[in-house]
Parts: sequence; structure tokens; C-alpha cells
Amino acid sequence: MAKFTDDAVAEIIAERSGEDVSDLDFFTFRDLDQSVRDDVERIRSLGQIPADATVSGHVYDVRTGTLREVVPAE
Repeated sequence: MAKFTDDAVAEIIAERSGEDVSDLDFFTFRDLDQSVRDDVERIRSLGQIPADATVSGHVYDVRTGTLREVVPAE
């Protein structure tokens, strides 16, 4: 979803389906690593996750088949 904005996705859906979905959040992002960091922090903040549980984020590169860990911002 890094290649689109919410507005662009809503426009594509409207063109193809005739439905107005402009009020929906498609969770697009500009910075992949920051998006992963945000998701990890969101998961860590859940009350159901034990404080000592390891929660980490990774990005899979479909071109190379490699997986890399996204480290938290310092």
C-alpha cells in the first residue's frame, strides 16, 4: 500500500464498482519501515500481550525472497 494514497484507492474502487468508499481508511503509508514500527507498537500496547512477550516486525522482499527485521527507532 506504499504506492497509493487512500484517495487514490477510493477513486479506483469508485471507477470500477461505482461505489463511494471515500470515507474508508485503507491504511496506505509512505514509509514501510515506520508502518511496521507503528504496527509493532500497537500490538505491544494491547493489554492481552504479556509484557515479557517478544514482538517484532519484519519485511518480506518478494523480489529477493529475503526477510529483514525492522528495528525500533531509537
